[in-house]
Amino acid sequence: MELQVGVYKVLGIELGMVSIDGKFWCTGGQLAKLFGSSSADTINRAYRRNRRRFSGTRLADLLSRTICPAQDLRKALGSKQLRKDAVMYNSRDVLSMGLILNGDEAAAFQSDVLDMIEAQATFDMVPREQLEAALMTNKQLADMKEALQEKLDSVEDRMTKMEEHLGIAASNAGRTLRLVRETK
Repeated sequence: MELQVGVYKVLGIELGMVSIDGKFWCTGGQLAKLFGSSSADTINRAYRRNRRRFSGTRLADLLSRTICPAQDLRKALGSKQLRKDAVMYNSRDVLSMGLILNGDEAAAFQSDVLDMIEAQATFDMVPREQLEAALMTNKQLADMKEALQEKLDSVEDRMTKMEEHLGIAASNAGRTLRLVRETK
């Protein structure tokens, strides 16, 4: 894997980053400049408080995946004093960091993200007539319940009559059987 330097553009913001194996990476110092923080310490504190949101990749891990010397990577990232245990941020981390930070630049970034999401959202309007036709009124539901109860009552009445007929038929069959036995 070789090191490439480029500009990452998102929502009108440009950030100089390095690309390793197709993923873009930057430092906390670069994020601090992007979001108007006074130092990388603000970024590091936000990272520690919200660690589960980030990739948490260390510089040493990036160096192990590329053939470029450490000083070239540090130079590309614009940080001569970057330690190997420093946390590196990928493009997804940049978005996450922008959503959790405070400050004017972060607020503008958050507003841009929300505008983008809002532009992608859809809400389909249904004509009132269609909606009314699709929804049952309480009266329609009550009428349906009454009709079903009437059918249920009718079925129960028929079952009772059938049971009575079966009872009479069984009784008649019993009498007939006794008569047959008596005649033998």
